[in-house]
This record gives sequence, C-alpha cells and structure tokens, in this order.
Amino acid sequence: RKLGIMDAVKAAASAEGKSSSGRRQGGLICLGELASNLGRSFEPYALSSLPLLLSSCADDKKEVQTAGRAAAQTVIAQVSTNGVKLMVNPVLEGIRDKRWRTQLSAVELLSTIVAELVANAPKRLAMVLPKLIPALCEAAASARGEVREAV
Repeated sequence: RKLGIMDAVKAAASAEGKSSSGRRQGGLICLGELASNLGRSFEPYALSSLPLLLSSCADDKKEVQTAGRAAAQTVIAQVSTNGVKLMVNPVLEGIRDKRWRTQLSAVELLSTIVAELVANAPKRLAMVLPKLIPALCEAAASARGEVREAV
C-alpha cells in the first residue's frame, strides 16, 4: 500500500486510447500475477479490482480481453469463500452490462464462483441463489449467441 503498486497497476490496466492496449494488457497481467503470488493476501484488493477486470473483457483488443479473463479467473481462485460471496454483486452487475463481452466474462466468472461455493460453502450458495437466477435468466435471453451458450 505504501509503495502504490496497486494504484500503478490499476492505472496501467485502465489506460485510455487505442495505442495503450499494450499498457492495459501489461497491467492486467501484473494484476493476475500479484493475485497468484500473494494468494489469500490479495483478497482485500480483489473486490475493488473486479469491475476493472470485467470491463477489460470488453476491450477492443483481443490481447487485452484474454489478459482480463485470465486475471479475473486468477483473482477469483485466490479469494476465500467469504470473499467469493462478496464478489457476486460485481459479477451480477457485469451480467447486466450492455457490452456482450462483459456479460460473457461475468457469466464465466459466475460459474467459477458457483463451483467454489458448491464445493466449500453450500449454505452460502443457497443465500445468493435468489440473486443469481434472475440475472442468469436475463443473460439466457441475450441477443448474443455466445452469452446464451455460456449460460
């Protein structure tokens, strides 16, 4: 926190402009590696970085999309079951996003979250299920075939 590493990584991952795609990709790779190497210690930063990760999945550049998906999966994998429950709301916001790539990534992340909750916290899954079902029904009715298939 004192060194401002997360601020620098988030600034790189959210850089604007077409010529900054390499910087965005590098920031997302750094974010994924930080999560991977810090493990559960990354959890306080996971929730705040999730909206950035989801929005990066809707980037124009394929490399940035791929890096965003990989980083998001890594971040989710490093979070405890208590943290995973907190991640549901940002992912649901991603499902309701107008950009289909963000919706697709949110559905993919949601499947990872549900698998984690099924394995380690079935009672927590039962608590969040009423929120998940309507959002997944909306996604299943999406105009994009990719999103429908992911559901």
